[in-house]
Amino acid sequence: MKLQKYLTMEKLEEVVISLLKPERVKHVLGCRDTAVALAKCWGADETDAARAGILHDITKAIDGPLQLTLCEAYGKILSDFSRKYPKTLHALTGSLVAERIFGENENVVSAICHHTTGRADMTMLEKIIYIADYVERERSGITARRGDENVVNAWGVTKSWPIGTPGAFPVQPVRLSAGKRK
Repeated sequence: MKLQKYLTMEKLEEVVISLLKPERVKHVLGCRDTAVALAKCWGADETDAARAGILHDITKAIDGPLQLTLCEAYGKILSDFSRKYPKTLHALTGSLVAERIFGENENVVSAICHHTTGRADMTMLEKIIYIADYVERERSGITARRGDENVVNAWGVTKSWPIGTPGAFPVQPVRLSAGKRK
């Protein structure tokens, strides 16, 4: 089933909230708001930032084995890293759902896909969602942050955003160059 090509933001928020675990809702709304603020600051598309922010954890509630099944159903070949750390798969499966069910554009889909591991040569929107997921104010109650101010500062975001303590989260080896400047 595919929803209409493009839901209004209000309808998208309503649908997404109904699919999230209650403890995830504040984080997702916080990520959306932080992403919009960063988009304003850096001149990125605020609508795409809001849509990617609200959808970034759409499949987070799905357990690891089901994430793997969903990837197989969509024909995605997974790396050993993804199989070893299936918690990162919600980024891939979320991007697939955003594209195939919600009809989101390529920029939103890509930002969702790379919000957990990053990648080399990230777009501005990809960086915004990656960072918003780190620094939004509600994050600390859900899970330890994956980064610290050095990650955020590598992409030129000011220190005025609330930064959490460093956390131990695995980084896919191919993604290590994500924050490097050319």
